[in-house]
Amino acid sequence: MALLTRERDDLQAAATRLRNQLHTLLQQAQPGAPKARLRRRRELDRWCAYQPSSTAPLDQVRAERIRRRACRLASLLEEITALEQQIETAAPAVAAPLQALVGVG
Repeated sequence: MALLTRERDDLQAAATRLRNQLHTLLQQAQPGAPKARLRRRRELDRWCAYQPSSTAPLDQVRAERIRRRACRLASLLEEITALEQQIETAAPAVAAPLQALVGVG
């Protein structure tokens, strides 16, 4: 159980870092735009397909970085969801012996 929760925590930290990097890139690409939420697959899919309005080389490079980070973040969020499901499945087996102890549960 500790292995699963540690892995989930590590993935959540990585997702936070990616989300922050993506927010920075989006602010550079669209100054003054409202801050994107970047927590749902649908929203991340939108950024995975992002195309800038400009054909300037810097904007194209920035757009590629946005797409890569958005797709990577979407993948991390899927992994986190899968781990959370594994933890929920494993939790009763871990908790049952604890609940049998006097004074616990």
